[in-house]
Amino acid sequence: MSGLPDTFACPWCGMSYPAKPVLVGKAVRCKGCRNGFVLQPDGVATKIQDPPASSMNVSAVMPAAGAQPGSTVVPAPAPAPAPAPAPAPRPVSALVPVLRSAPEPRPAPQPEQIEVVAVRRAPTPEPVSARSPPRSPTPSPTDQVEVLANRTTSPPGANPKSERVPKKKTEALKAARAQMSAQLAEITQKAANSEVAKREERKSERISKGEGQQPARAAARNAVLSGNGERQHRELQKIWLIVGLVAVVGLLLAVVLNLRSAVRSAIDGYAAPVPSHQNHYPVLGNAVRSRAWLASAPSMPSGPLLVSDLSDADFGPERPIELTPVQPVLAELKGLRLDPAMGMWLAPAELAKAQSLVAGKSGDEAQRLLTAAKLRHVPHAGVVKRLGLEPEYASILLDLLTGSPPREGEPFAQRMLDHGELPTRLVVRTFHGRSGSLLIDIGRPPYRAVQGAYTGMLMRIEGDRWPIGWRVLQLAQVK
Repeated sequence: MSGLPDTFACPWCGMSYPAKPVLVGKAVRCKGCRNGFVLQPDGVATKIQDPPASSMNVSAVMPAAGAQPGSTVVPAPAPAPAPAPAPAPRPVSALVPVLRSAPEPRPAPQPEQIEVVAVRRAPTPEPVSARSPPRSPTPSPTDQVEVLANRTTSPPGANPKSERVPKKKTEALKAARAQMSAQLAEITQKAANSEVAKREERKSERISKGEGQQPARAAARNAVLSGNGERQHRELQKIWLIVGLVAVVGLLLAVVLNLRSAVRSAIDGYAAPVPSHQNHYPVLGNAVRSRAWLASAPSMPSGPLLVSDLSDADFGPERPIELTPVQPVLAELKGLRLDPAMGMWLAPAELAKAQSLVAGKSGDEAQRLLTAAKLRHVPHAGVVKRLGLEPEYASILLDLLTGSPPREGEPFAQRMLDHGELPTRLVVRTFHGRSGSLLIDIGRPPYRAVQGAYTGMLMRIEGDRWPIGWRVLQLAQVK
């Protein structure tokens, strides 16, 4: 398609892309702001207002300008498959406890009494397969019992000398017990003597410490009676108060530095270098002014001043401009545009007819002619009066309604007058400097670079579906 330019810009954020014929008429998504737009045959991209994610045919990201020629649209990743259900737990084999009755205490056996204990254990169960032959039934746990056989008489032919063996063992045990008792008594006596010595030693230490602490206790009583404790308490309160004030000051400094960094980023972004293919007259001016809110306005017919460095800028305080009170006035201007020559707000379709009818007249005479022709019109002087804003704030609002935004800029007049989309407030902040790097347009290439003083204004918009962030609204050279 020969009518396409080399590049085009996202209508949402201004990111530049290569214009390819294959993209004409297709909905694509910007790589920078993730918003959708459609490239028209004339090389201008138009927005897709709030496209739902499910209704867009293209879930892709445009490659930025300067990308590799072979780069293509990247499709959205497929949804992850649902996880497989967890396997059922394996059955747990039943455990057959082996019951064993607790043995009862029994007296020492007599020489001719012999205990015989017979224990039968149940065989370990084995897994039964379908091919294995039937097995004999396993004995029940009740069969696993202990059998006690007591023989009260010695078998014939037992040795009579075995009666002396337990007696000798008993006498040896008694002697060992007596020796152990004597040793325990000796150890207990030594421990008691040691404990008494330790108690006496601790008592003497307490007495010595008490004698040394008597002067300190007397001094403490004197401090309480003299008010030293109250003075210390007040000093501690002062210390904590100072610590709290330091913390609050630090927090405020952090907030101020954060605000300063936001406005500083806006200034640096406006003065940033342009790409090499745009660094020539007059493309450079259009590229720099595309970063501002307006390319031109009644208060700056030539647009904001071109700069390359504003590092010495000092910023003023923030000032809000509430727009809710002016909503009824802007409702009267719905669908109208200002004609500065007549000083009237007229419909764009009736502008040519009104100009031919008035033929250079203005004021009350022009208003009577327009009323007689039944052309809808609103005097501009009455609009400014009914806005009820300070002159500086009224000038800012009228610049937005009557100025020309950049090619990819925000269409203030269309949104605020035609669609009735009014922000909650405008927040402005002035800035100035003495030695900025300025670029003066002398009407022919190249731009003249000078060092000089400058002044300007930053603005941000607060409201639903409006761009957020600081941008340059006005910038001029101070002569």
